[in-house]
Order: sequence, then structure tokens, then C-alpha cells
Amino acid sequence: MPPSNHTDAGPHGTGVALGISWATASHLGRRSENQDRVFADGRLVVVLDGVGGVEFGGQAASTALAEAIRVTALQQAQGAYDLDVILRSMNDAVLALSQATGWQTATTAVLAIPEFTDQGPLLHVGWTGDSGAILVRGSQLSDITGRGSGGGRRLEEWLGNPDGYGRNQVTLPLQRGDRFLAFTDGLTSACSLDEIGAQIASAGSADAAVRAVLGAAHKRGISDNTTLGCVFFSEQHSADAEILMAPEVDSEGLDEHNQMVLQEHR
Repeated sequence: MPPSNHTDAGPHGTGVALGISWATASHLGRRSENQDRVFADGRLVVVLDGVGGVEFGGQAASTALAEAIRVTALQQAQGAYDLDVILRSMNDAVLALSQATGWQTATTAVLAIPEFTDQGPLLHVGWTGDSGAILVRGSQLSDITGRGSGGGRRLEEWLGNPDGYGRNQVTLPLQRGDRFLAFTDGLTSACSLDEIGAQIASAGSADAAVRAVLGAAHKRGISDNTTLGCVFFSEQHSADAEILMAPEVDSEGLDEHNQMVLQEHR
């Protein structure tokens, strides 16, 4: 899928607008079906990993994604975010899918919502399951979800679990130059967090970051579905400030055999 471009300056109650650029990417790996899902629009980033080994994993991820978009839009209209409500609604939606199909369905999820307040920009992050998220600030890497490196660990929480889906969340202050990455566990099966962080830190754009990270993982050998959602935050000194557009990215040469799909918004 050819990259597309978009720029968002965001609200700027403090007189400084925080520019946001984002990109997504997904790789099939050696699986016959991609059960990961990803969405980003500058106001919401969601990465989901439909659980393999149960029926309708991809449908569970799609269902949870649709519910995340719906509830986040309602909360945005109301002017207040509650990630616990979003995660609970996503879980209820997957449980309803299980009831409708007669099969247990499940998905992991990471979601992030930037919010612009009079005290400064914030990033709300919520998650359940073994998908992960990091924040790169200069040369420093913060493992937000505490997933560390290495895949294949026992899955202890997920959406669609009637006994407990996990209500993990944190709110972080944002600074100019911060870079956020959400990912499914296929990525850390191939690369360490230090390697991923270095690629993110050195990239010139969110699009370049997901290409570099996914490219490095591909060289190592990706066995599982691997999906990324990346956001770069930059400061704009006025809502009317010119935001430079990157040149069109040549999508020719993307590895169609390995089902690499990239989207970029700046």
C-alpha cells in the first residue's frame, strides 16, 4: 500500500503547538494469515494482536479496534479520556463476538492517546497482553509496558477474557522530539529493545522509523505477524507555522512476497 501523508499541529493551549506525524507497518511473517490490526490518525494509535491458537483471532482484533475508535471518539467529543472505560468496552465487544460465534476469541492491545492540556501535552497509554510500547527521548528508552525483549512468553491477559483482561495504563508528559512506538510481540522475537530504540532514535521521520525497524526484523527472520504504530512529536511555535512536507516516498520495491504494508501520515 503506497504511503500517504498528513500533518497535524494539534491544539496548543500553552501557545506552543505540538506537531504529530505517524506511520504504521505490518508484516505477515511466516504465518498464513495476518491477525494483527493497527490504526493511527494522530489522535489515537492502536496495535492489536489477534491471539493465534483460538478461532477468529483476526476478527477479535478487528472488533476491539472498531470499539476503541468508537469509544475514543465519544470521549474526545466529551473532552475527557478514560482508558479504563475504553479497555473495558473493547473487552466487552470481544466477549460479545465470542458469544455470537460460539468460539473463544481473544486479542492483545496497546493504545495511546495524546492530549493537549494547559499544563502541557500528555500521552495516555493503555494495554493488555504481551504487545508492547516504548518511548524514545533522545538516547533514552523507556519500556512503557515492561515487556522487555524476547517473544514467546506465556500470555496471561487478553481482551475477550471473562476472568480478567488487564487494566494497565500510564500517563506520560510529552516533550518535543519524543518518539512513541507500539508493537506486537513478533517484533521483540526478532530484535532487542535496544536495537529497536536505536533505529527509532536515528530515524528522520516516523515513516523512516517503521521501515528501519521492520527491515531490521525482516533480516533477522520474522516468524510471527509483526505490526508497528509509530508517532513522532515535534514542537511548532504557532498553529500557523509552516510544516514542511516530506517528499513523496517511492513505494516501488516493497516486499510484496512478505506482505509488508506501510502507511505514513505527516
